[in-house]
Amino acid sequence: MYWPGGFNGENNKWPKVINTSLVSAFSTNVVNEFRMGYKTTRQYSNAPWWLGKDFLNDRTPAPTAKGQGAFDLLPKYLGIPYVPTLTLMPQSFMHLAPNAGTTRFNSSPQYSYGDTLSFTKGKHAFKAGGEWRYGYTNGGNEIMMPIVRLGAGGPAVVNITAAAVPGLSANNQTTARNMLTDLSGSVASIGQAFDVLNATDRTFKGYNSGVLLKIRDLRASEFSAFWKDNWKVRSDFTLNLGLHWEYFGVPYEHHGLAGLPVGREQGLCGISCGALTTAIFVGNNSDHPNLQLYNDDWNNFAPSVGFSWSLPWFGKNKTVMRAGYG
Repeated sequence: MYWPGGFNGENNKWPKVINTSLVSAFSTNVVNEFRMGYKTTRQYSNAPWWLGKDFLNDRTPAPTAKGQGAFDLLPKYLGIPYVPTLTLMPQSFMHLAPNAGTTRFNSSPQYSYGDTLSFTKGKHAFKAGGEWRYGYTNGGNEIMMPIVRLGAGGPAVVNITAAAVPGLSANNQTTARNMLTDLSGSVASIGQAFDVLNATDRTFKGYNSGVLLKIRDLRASEFSAFWKDNWKVRSDFTLNLGLHWEYFGVPYEHHGLAGLPVGREQGLCGISCGALTTAIFVGNNSDHPNLQLYNDDWNNFAPSVGFSWSLPWFGKNKTVMRAGYG
């Protein structure tokens, strides 16, 4: 249920795809194709008080001019704003999801560069090439601003029962209790998250420390290569041979905030195996740059074989049988 005349957030997406290629004929039997591609999806889901804010370039906890009116209505304690969520109307006057961050953003670009060389020599038509892909997701969500959920809290609401109020149905009892806690401002719980900014600063920070969003920037690269030969063994029989290889890079967090249990899988056992589970930061820009979330995998080979045969029994070149594997 929404509060009539309340403030709304906004959700915006900006997808983009760009592809280009350059084909070069070096000779009558050598052709090269270079490809380059870029795609991205950028999304902002802003709370009413951050309307239009560009969190990629401005992550300070200050409202925009467009959202100042909504920000002024937020309750504040010691100068720190917080979001109240009612029991009867969880969306309240700010139209929020009660158990989630109020603002989210992400930018997820991917770059790719590939090249394929085709050439013929005698009875062979060769093709070889490779492609490199690099992508990341830089995103965050606002979990630093406290969220105050109204409700009964510890002590239960008493004397709103059918015995105390004759004729009060079970559904109306619940509604009456929730109305009482909402109107009285009874607090059931307060939730606020804290985060670290990078692998070297281990101090947890929140909204009052100037940290607005929990930011993670996950990156990874991939590479693939192939070789193929169409060998015309006879005028009516062609053999297809090929080999494909792929490498998938281990993802890492750009600020060095990828966590790994000490001892990896064994470390997850915890006190049952003799010691509490502890974690360290690993990967690029961390204090353990030589450790990764998992080991590299270099052995992704996929051979392929096939043939094309023009069957001689039903007229020349009228029936062709093809088969392949890989």
